[in-house]
Amino acid sequence: MFLASPRLNYTIPTAAAAAAKTGGMVVATGSVVAFVSVPSFAGVPWVGIAAWAGLLFTILGCVAISFWVAAATEEWDIPGGGGYRPLFAALPAVAGGLLLWAGPWALPIIWALLVLPLLAFVRQRDSVVPDSQVLLSRHAIRNIRGEVGEHLREWRGDRGGPAPTLKEQVVQLVGRVKGSLTTSSGSTKGGKGAKRKATKGKRVGKKPAAAPVGRDAFTLYRKDGNVLMSLPLSGGDKANVSANVRNTQKLLTGAIRGSLTDMVFDPGPKQYLIRVGVGGGLKDADKVPVDAARGVIATIRVVAGMKPGERGGQGEFSVSVGDVRCEVQATSTSEADGEKLVLTIARATESLFHADLGGLGMRPKPAEQIRDMARKPHGLLLLVGPRGGGRTTTAYAVLRTLDAKAMKITTIEEEIESRLEGITQIAVETSGGASIAGVLKMVLRQDPDVIYLSDISDRTTAELACQAALTGHLVIAAMEARDALRAIGDLLETGLEPMLLQTSLTGVVAQRLARRVCPKCRVTIEPPDALLRKCNLQPGAIDRIYRQREGGCQACGGTGFRGRLAIHEVLVVNEQLRRLIAHPLPAREVKAAAILNGMMTMQVDGLTKVLAGETAVEEILSVTS
Repeated sequence: MFLASPRLNYTIPTAAAAAAKTGGMVVATGSVVAFVSVPSFAGVPWVGIAAWAGLLFTILGCVAISFWVAAATEEWDIPGGGGYRPLFAALPAVAGGLLLWAGPWALPIIWALLVLPLLAFVRQRDSVVPDSQVLLSRHAIRNIRGEVGEHLREWRGDRGGPAPTLKEQVVQLVGRVKGSLTTSSGSTKGGKGAKRKATKGKRVGKKPAAAPVGRDAFTLYRKDGNVLMSLPLSGGDKANVSANVRNTQKLLTGAIRGSLTDMVFDPGPKQYLIRVGVGGGLKDADKVPVDAARGVIATIRVVAGMKPGERGGQGEFSVSVGDVRCEVQATSTSEADGEKLVLTIARATESLFHADLGGLGMRPKPAEQIRDMARKPHGLLLLVGPRGGGRTTTAYAVLRTLDAKAMKITTIEEEIESRLEGITQIAVETSGGASIAGVLKMVLRQDPDVIYLSDISDRTTAELACQAALTGHLVIAAMEARDALRAIGDLLETGLEPMLLQTSLTGVVAQRLARRVCPKCRVTIEPPDALLRKCNLQPGAIDRIYRQREGGCQACGGTGFRGRLAIHEVLVVNEQLRRLIAHPLPAREVKAAAILNGMMTMQVDGLTKVLAGETAVEEILSVTS
């Protein structure tokens, strides 16, 4: 850089001419004129640098595609897919030779050589994968994002943990390349056949990794609770499990993460149609090749303890994805095109079974009413609703409000759903001729303070429960009924004496399960005036509510709903209601008296959850109609 001073009589044109000769730039400030020489880089081979950068990009792309091709071939058992990986592995050498021979203009040819076999492999892959993972379709961008996201999670080694550092990524890449070269080189003796044999023996005889635990594991349990298999959620080493097990893991993991409750495998002549739903309302999800679907069904039959080689039957098993554990009931029937399998998934996580009443989504007022009834030294508290409607979960939450150390608490259940600390739990083998009423007679001899009955289905059990409630025991009992008032009518229809029920009953808690709108794809709408009037709200008090989106999203499996919530009605029996029980009146008058007594019906409770943005109006009207 040269600076001009006032002594150097440079004019601006003169400085500009000098700058032009030296490749510089004129700078003028007041009477001081200067020019700065700027390098032109005229001798730098920009075209060559760009060409070699393009070659490096091509090499990295070939390496990434090679890994993806190998993973996809192994995962989906693509016929002939293994032949594509050596092709992509050889392309970098071909690209380098063409670049040296033809110059930078060889890059388009190199990329064409890369794209053509890649498209051929993708077409072959699309012919065997489910519709939701087809890459050459109108949903290509969404499916490609899902495919890339899955492989990125496998690369990171977890599902949402911190990304590895640059050093860790380099170490992982070098390790993968070494492993790939070692696997592809095989044995040096015996030719190609010996290489294949050595590779096969290595895959089968490889020592399995330690079973993952906790939030990083996918675990299958038999009905008796014993662990059958545990696999890493991140994919990990898949050499020791079959494609059927991997496909089963993928389907069940997606169902649980999407909070689905129903999954149906409908057979067809060439494909199986998989339909999913949340609390009913099935929706088409995927089409799976017959062989792949039959492999998944065979795997589930083994896990569920169903007889092998037979169509039909039923079984049970448990599955956990991370910290979420679910109970699965499998039912199989035989149809013309094959075996139909129906899975009913019920969430049974420890966090749910050990939640309190507030944790179940119950409003503060009814939760406090239930606590007050559970603190009474005697009486009959009924928990009613349809089977599978969460009655057991609510019963466990009520029992946890009691002090198990200071009281003797005994449960009599058809099936023990979860262990409660400090509480005696008795399972009734009804298949062997035992009954809840018979076990209750024996338990009463031990004089417990609190008794829980998982079901009242006949007059004998109802009479014993009422008599126990009148003799100083708190009896919490579950039964199937449409609502709280209908439960009272159903007990009287069994032939139970009205006076016996009148004096023993303290309250009834009815509940239903409604589907929760998916928070990721729910649609905003204005609340109808009729809804606001039903909830005693002025127009404009709530500016928006939500409904499910048609077609849903990937997070909810296309259903528009994700998970379920409970709606309740709590009937506290007072003196007025006792008189109505002793002298039965029309149901309409009894319901009016209960509402005047402070009972909020399940429909109104559900509509308050609509206003809170948790569910849709149509869903509440459907489950309470």
